[in-house]
Amino acid sequence: MIQFENVNKIYKDKHQEKYALKNVSFSIEQGEILGVIGRNGAGKTTMFKILSGILANDSGRVIIENKSKRTDMISYLPENRGLDSRHIVKEHLSDLLGFKGIKMSEARVLVKKWLKEFQMEEYSDSKIESLSKGNQQKIQFISAIANNPEILILDEPFSGLDVIATDFFWEMIKNVKSQGTTIIFSTHNLQDKMLLCKKFLFLTKGEIAKYGTIDEIQNDFKKMLEIESKEVEKEKLFQFISAKEQKRYNINGCIMLENDDMAKELFHKLGNPYCEKFLVRKQSLEEIFREVNGESL
Repeated sequence: MIQFENVNKIYKDKHQEKYALKNVSFSIEQGEILGVIGRNGAGKTTMFKILSGILANDSGRVIIENKSKRTDMISYLPENRGLDSRHIVKEHLSDLLGFKGIKMSEARVLVKKWLKEFQMEEYSDSKIESLSKGNQQKIQFISAIANNPEILILDEPFSGLDVIATDFFWEMIKNVKSQGTTIIFSTHNLQDKMLLCKKFLFLTKGEIAKYGTIDEIQNDFKKMLEIESKEVEKEKLFQFISAKEQKRYNINGCIMLENDDMAKELFHKLGNPYCEKFLVRKQSLEEIFREVNGESL
């Protein structure tokens, strides 16, 4: 288990102090995936650096239970990638694994195995600078998982990837999880595959805004109503909803419900029309992200 207990990190300059993290507390069990969601500057990278040991917290405690003696038990893939573009792929990967304490002979075997797994064998003898951005990210990802870490931290692993490459990375994350690895990652790509996460943590300005399972978090927010109907005239609908909800409906065809009975009442007021869609649902991760950051449509 990983536990953060009232962790604080303050950055100081000549004029002021700024909390990068403020009283951050959460826990994650071994083998779970935690999705950390927040705007740029919310404190995600600071949290990751503290967990990986790169940065010291100013107060509070970070506890890793059943911590092994492995020096490479934690792998951290930062948002700003650290590959040396002048080097040959297989040689650079072997060197990176060597820095983690793996014997060079074993490192070469692991590199060969993972290049095959990532369908990158043909680039084994290529210079990193000759690879596409997506393939460079695959190399970086291999360097983070090839040593089979107990804890894997991924900071924006999907940045710049196309849909197919993103799907592939998700499959690799699932494979790593199946080995019992605890995974913590951040992303702005709030697609349905995020629901593989056991828990979510929403950060705003260094503080936890929401933390829990997807159901626990969704239950803290109002439900949405999606309407698709040729029989419902917009002008008639707008008689029964606020100006804010009229704007929301014009943008994405949704209405935020004040309570669970509102949808039924609205349906009757509209004259029980035939609808291709009249769906009450919980808010999506993207909608919750907007709500948490005060940017709700």
